[in-house]
Order: sequence, then C-alpha cells, then structure tokens
Amino acid sequence: MAEIDGYFRSGTGLTCLACRLVFADAIIQKQHYTSDWHRYNLKRHVANLAPISETTFLEKSLQVAQDCEKFKSSHKEIFCSHCHKKFQSSKALENHFNSKKHKENILKSDNNVIEEQKSMEYEVSPHKNIEEDKNLQKKMMILMKIMEFQLAIVYFVLHP
Repeated sequence: MAEIDGYFRSGTGLTCLACRLVFADAIIQKQHYTSDWHRYNLKRHVANLAPISETTFLEKSLQVAQDCEKFKSSHKEIFCSHCHKKFQSSKALENHFNSKKHKENILKSDNNVIEEQKSMEYEVSPHKNIEEDKNLQKKMMILMKIMEFQLAIVYFVLHP
C-alpha cells in the first residue's frame, strides 16, 4: 500500500489516503498536500477512481502543457486596432477591412492625427529650456510613428 522511498517509511502514521502514501515526517507530508499531484489524486479519490503515480501525473501534465502550446501557436489572435475588434479567422478580418464601418474608423483616426498635428504646430515656439525641446521632439517622434502605422493600414485596405 505504501511507496517506500527515501522520503517514505511505513510505521510513522503519517499518510495520504488519496495517493496511498506513508510519510517519514510531517514536513514531507505537508509539502505533499500542497502539490498538484495530490490535488489531482484527491479529485480522483472523490470520484472513486484509483490514484495515479507521480510519474504518470508528470507525464500527463507535460502532455497537457504541450497540447496547450500547440493550440496557442495555431490560434493567433486576430485583431483590428482601429475598431478594437477580435476575429476568429483571417478571412473574417479581411471582410472586416472591406466593411464601411472599418473604413469610416480609419478616416476618423486619420482626421484625429491631422488635428493633433495642427495643435502641435501651434505649440511649436522658441523654447528657452532644452528640456522642453526634448519633450517636443519625443512627441513628434511618437506622432510620426503613429502616422506611419496608420498609412500602412490605409495602404493595406486600399490595396488588398
């Protein structure tokens, strides 16, 4: 009934009925109770199933982790940043790009960029402080990157 290992010794009275183990001391028993393997066997015990060995549990855990990785790598999130919508397939995204609503959102965002540019033009003035010049430079770089990104999307929409 008990596994006998460096950590396990019969006759101590410290047991885990769900995993069918006997422990050498209370510290090892407490560590075991916090393990995923014990939780798994506890659920099996409640369902009147026999416990599995730690090796079998680790093999199953590894297989589940690998399956999850395969699923994640095969199911990339498809997202339209202008409309803030998620799609299940690239075909659905392509159809969305051709929709009237998407094109309106692109035009709105382009108008917002133009408005930001105009407001920044009014901000430009001779600065007495070098730090102000650096902050303005950072703002301009961010704005340029946003515009480049939006132009790339507009090009993609107009030239599928």
